[in-house]
Order: sequence, then C-alpha cells, then structure tokens
Amino acid sequence: MLERPLTELTVKELAESSGLSFWATYRGPTRTQLIRIAILELVKEVSEHLQEFREQESTVHETIRAYVEHIVDVVSSSKYVELAYLLIRDGRTYPWLKEEYEEQIVQPFCRKLEEAVRSAGVRYGAWICFKDDVPRRTLRKLESVLTLPLLLPGAEAPSEAERQEVALHISRQLMSATYAPNFSLVAA
Repeated sequence: MLERPLTELTVKELAESSGLSFWATYRGPTRTQLIRIAILELVKEVSEHLQEFREQESTVHETIRAYVEHIVDVVSSSKYVELAYLLIRDGRTYPWLKEEYEEQIVQPFCRKLEEAVRSAGVRYGAWICFKDDVPRRTLRKLESVLTLPLLLPGAEAPSEAERQEVALHISRQLMSATYAPNFSLVAA
C-alpha cells in the first residue's frame, strides 16, 4: 500500500491488503470501503503486537524497562512504519485514520503503561503515577527516534544496540517522571 497513493491502487491490490479474495470484492464493498478495510487490518495487526506485552512481577523500574523494550520493538516494526507513513500521507484524506490510530494505538499504549506501572507500585505498597501526559509524549519520542527516520529514502533500521540504548534512555526518563501521590514524610 505504500508504493502509490491509495486512490491509485487496483481493487485486486486493495483486496489482498484487506485479507479478502478478489471475488469477495466483486459485488461487495466499494473502493473507499476496501481502502478502509485494508488500513483497519494494518491498524489491527499493530494493535495486536502492542497488546502482546505481558507484565511480570518486578519492580517499577524493571516494569518500565520491559514495557519500553516491547514498545521499541513495536514502533520499529515494518507494520508500524507502514502505518506511520499512511498517517502522514493520507491522514487528511481519511480523518478516520487518525481516530483509529488514537483509539487503537495511542490510548491502549498509554493505558497499558500506566496500569503496568501502577500495579508494580502497588506490589511495593505505593500508588505510582506519571506526571502530566508523559506516556503520550513518550510514544511520540519513540516514533520520532525509531519510526520516522525509517521513512527517509535509504534509511537503515537501527541496530539492536541502538535500540537497547534508546530503550534504556527512555525508560530512565519515564522513571524520573513518576510520582506517588499518596506518599508523605512523617516529621520526627
């Protein structure tokens, strides 16, 4: 779907991208509906990859690190890069694309990160939160460092060492953006 604008793709190409047979599209969905089905299939694949993270019984910092490493894998994937490209190229043509991205990718990312950190804090007797809109900004940082450069001609994917360095840096930033609202010091 990246080679040409969506409006220039053939019905056969759209059917393949949406997981439908060519004959299923013969009297079925319109061209616009096929474009939507194909893009929603891509969003679904990225969303499923995002949801694969399984929290483990560990400290808050280890939980943050594990989640960031998982997200680094997600935003570095070819499907995520394809989705980012479509958002940039076709987001204005198809406003529902940005809505789906927000609902299926951004919000679940933020929710899952906040839940994982909160539950890790509860295991240690603290209610841990993030300042302001930190999870959302973190996703944007990861996209700008790992996804957007891959859209440039001739760009190479970052090495595993570079990805680990990004994950370490981002997880440290996230850890420093946490706080415990129920924490109080008792005066002696």
